[in-house]
Amino acid sequence: MAKIWITGADGFVGAWLRKAIEQRGDSWLAFASPGREHLLPEGCDYVNLDLAAEQTADLSELPAPDGLIHLAAISSPPVCEANPELAQAVNVEGPRKLYEAIFERWPNCPIVHVSSGHVYKPAAPALSESELLEPVNVYGRTKLDGETMAREFQAAGRKVT
Repeated sequence: MAKIWITGADGFVGAWLRKAIEQRGDSWLAFASPGREHLLPEGCDYVNLDLAAEQTADLSELPAPDGLIHLAAISSPPVCEANPELAQAVNVEGPRKLYEAIFERWPNCPIVHVSSGHVYKPAAPALSESELLEPVNVYGRTKLDGETMAREFQAAGRKVT
C-alpha cells in the first residue's frame, strides 16, 4: 500500500484527493497549516506545515513517502494582493524548502506540483496549456514562479511534475 503525502490536504481539492487515494486502496499523510487541523478527518495522521517558516516541516521522524502531491497555497487573489511577500513565501519559497528537505532524505521521491489557471491571462474560451503565460495578479505571478521553481528541480534530474 502506497503512502502519499499531501500538502493542502485540509483544503477543497485536498479533501477530494484524500478520498480518491483511499478508493485506490492507498494511504495518505496530511500536511496542514497550523490552526487548520480541524479541517482534516478526526484521528488522521498529519504533520504541521508552515510554508512561511524557515523550516517548513519536521521530516526527521517520518517514513519515506511514495510521493508528494503539493496543493498548499495562499489561493485567494485578494489575500495575495494584500500580502505579496507572504504569498511569495508560501507559494514559492516554502515549497522550494520543502522539496529540498524531501530530496535531501529521499532523492527519488516523485513530486506533483499543482499550479493554477491564474498563470494565464483571463480569457472567455476554455484555456489550453499552450496559452501564453501572463498572470494579471500577485496570486498568478507567485503560482507561475512556483512552476518555474518546480521546473528547476526537474531540470536538475528530480522527479517533479
